[in-house]
Amino acid sequence: MARGIPDHKAPAPPGFAWIDEASRLSGRSIETLYKDRAAQRRTGRSNGPWSSSIGRMAAWRKADIDAWLDSQGGPAPDAEMLHNSRPPEPRRTAQVIAASRKPPTWNQIREDVPAPGTPEGAYFHYTPAEAAEWLPFGAHKLRRLAHAREIPYVDNGNRVWFSGMNIRAISEQFTVQPFTKRRS
Repeated sequence: MARGIPDHKAPAPPGFAWIDEASRLSGRSIETLYKDRAAQRRTGRSNGPWSSSIGRMAAWRKADIDAWLDSQGGPAPDAEMLHNSRPPEPRRTAQVIAASRKPPTWNQIREDVPAPGTPEGAYFHYTPAEAAEWLPFGAHKLRRLAHAREIPYVDNGNRVWFSGMNIRAISEQFTVQPFTKRRS
């Protein structure tokens, strides 16, 4: 669990820094400095700048922080400098864009979708939202009926799809035929 910044009522003695300033000067998080301090007290060695106690408070000598930074090979990393030093993002080519396209999710409706009754639409795979435009059910009910195996659907990788033939079969399945009149 991360610790918060302690509320120091008095300023740090000259040449020393409390945890928040030591974190800023060293470039290490407050939690990391506390872990380094615990390792220092437990083993006598520390991965970070050496700490000491002033009263009951943890303090770091600024000279120790500077010496530790020198031993690390330079100043603490500056987040803005690191961000600005990144190379620009590569331009995405048409092949990369086409390769990164994903199939539509269950609630997306694509453009230029052929009608289920046409030859192109017979084997076209429709999302439940697209099929709902041709059927008297909403997309959610179509998914529910498909998972209950009450209507025909295409199971393509744990997704529910409907072919044009499925849509026609569902439409016929729920078509109500008129009564014939009985002659008495």
